[in-house]
Amino acid sequence: MNADVAGDTSSRPADKPAQTPATAASTFTVAGSATESHPDPHAAVSRFARKVAHDLNNYATVIRTYSELALAELPNDSDLRSDIAEIHRAADAMASYVRRIAKVSRQAASLHTLADPQRVLAEIVASLAVSSASPRVALDTAPDTPVGELTVDHDWLSESVHELITNAVEASPAGHAVRVGWRAVSIDRPALIGRTTVPRGHWAHLRVCDSGEGFAASVQENAEEPFATTKEGERGAGFGLTCAFNFARAHRGHLTRERIDHTTTVVSLWLPLS
Repeated sequence: MNADVAGDTSSRPADKPAQTPATAASTFTVAGSATESHPDPHAAVSRFARKVAHDLNNYATVIRTYSELALAELPNDSDLRSDIAEIHRAADAMASYVRRIAKVSRQAASLHTLADPQRVLAEIVASLAVSSASPRVALDTAPDTPVGELTVDHDWLSESVHELITNAVEASPAGHAVRVGWRAVSIDRPALIGRTTVPRGHWAHLRVCDSGEGFAASVQENAEEPFATTKEGERGAGFGLTCAFNFARAHRGHLTRERIDHTTTVVSLWLPLS
């Protein structure tokens, strides 16, 4: 993998400082908590998302239950079976939608544990390979810049990385691979990457590279907000970047987006190593 960091920065393999759960917890601030002096709009969005997820889940449960009962009682040759089956399929899609909303509603890292980000990534890549007829995700490794373990919410990390990779796969043309990989990076001075400034320091850096057309102008300004998408149907839920953005923010990290040489889109997750 190319170890250069885009933007005005000088990077080198990081000598990872020691990190302990106590250190991470002492510097962690819960978004929207009483420790903040100003209202947090993201906390308000999270509360709204939880309410929407709760209501939709109730509706989906009722629709699925009654459609299943109807299918069990209808004769196999009934003209209504195809209609009821479509209702059941729509309820399943709603349930999937609700699960994605639930991810967005998370406000802060609720459980800090030691997690191996490279192992998490390898498991996600392996699962995508099994579920796809033509695996399109290539795992980049940088043995000279290992990340090591991070003190994070393990499940939230896994969800966020999975969302970033899924977004990239869906954006890439047929036959083009998505390349992903972690590395440890030191930044000597603040680096402007895309529209986001990453401060100086030691970082665990996940790069997700695809050869799609990049972010449409209609979502450039608000790509990390819920429902911001140009996709259609369930694929267009608009929650992928929001989940990753909220995760990064809760862990004192950053999410960056950049376009390289008009051919490659790179979405990066930056998590502090100290």
